[in-house]
Amino acid sequence: MNRSYKLLYDGECGPCVRFAAEVRRWDRQEAIELTPLQDHFELDQSIPLEDLLREIHLLDREGAVFRGAEAIHRVLELVPQTRPMRWMIESRAAKQTTRVVYSFMKRLRKKRCRSCK
Repeated sequence: MNRSYKLLYDGECGPCVRFAAEVRRWDRQEAIELTPLQDHFELDQSIPLEDLLREIHLLDREGAVFRGAEAIHRVLELVPQTRPMRWMIESRAAKQTTRVVYSFMKRLRKKRCRSCK
């Protein structure tokens, strides 16, 4: 399978693993390769491990790197289930909402994940 994007998530973090499983379920076109950041870092250290652990990362084939809320927003743009809401996802308000939700997810991650503390 030739996937256009690689989503790097913390494979030792329960909330991150659950999010990756949801992305796998949503991504019916299989455009996104899901890779634990630990596995990625063993092969490619171009992004410091501390940065990978701090925020979720989405990489595209051309070398662009999306981090944090921007990565989540891009994933929402990619998955087919969100197509009916495309107008809403692409709005400025949606991008702000994604940042707020991602900030909440980061706090939840630190609260519920032993490896994130």
